[in-house]
Amino acid sequence: MALFLCRWENGDFSIVQAKNREHAIEMLDEVANAEGLPLHAITEFMAHFRLTDEGVVELEGFGESFGDHVRERVHPVLGELDVSPYEAAPEDQARIKAAVELERGRLRAEPSPEPDTELGKHIKAQMDLPTSVINRYTHAAASEVLRKAKPKGKPS
Repeated sequence: MALFLCRWENGDFSIVQAKNREHAIEMLDEVANAEGLPLHAITEFMAHFRLTDEGVVELEGFGESFGDHVRERVHPVLGELDVSPYEAAPEDQARIKAAVELERGRLRAEPSPEPDTELGKHIKAQMDLPTSVINRYTHAAASEVLRKAKPKGKPS
């Protein structure tokens, strides 16, 4: 299993542990279809969570090497500012806001692969599922139909 980071078009990112990239895209479908988006394998990751007095678990922060990864590869425009949004002076707030707008607009998903069948293409248009999921189910359904088929006469 490996860790993958998916950078969404709006600047958000998700981290998922999966067997491979295809599996990661399928798991990320709980959020949205991640086909065509940057998916980075992560070699070092640490996150710290704290328990509030109200019983809520909150993300407190990421490990240093992961923070560097985010600044360099996920949000490079923000990373170039070299200003922490947590400790930003009032004069830096406008720069941070402008960088966030640039980050949200700089990435567009690449076209995703088309499903193997016309039925699969119709399903994708209706449901926006990852192509790998559609292909797996349409191939399984076709195999089942063929297995149950009882042709008349002798096969040629």
